[in-house]
Amino acid sequence: MDPSLEEDIYVNRKGSHSINVQRAFYALDNVIDVVAKWPGSSHDSRISQNCGIR
Repeated sequence: MDPSLEEDIYVNRKGSHSINVQRAFYALDNVIDVVAKWPGSSHDSRISQNCGIR
């Protein structure tokens, strides 16, 4: 399903609609952070710089 509002920001570098998801783990299987709010056009470094983990 394509987004209806601000469609262009959800188009990734390959031309498909997407949302970037970041998952952070501590040790083997302990998830410490999940963020799924960044549109597909967002660069990985922007997502990393704005995460709550330091």
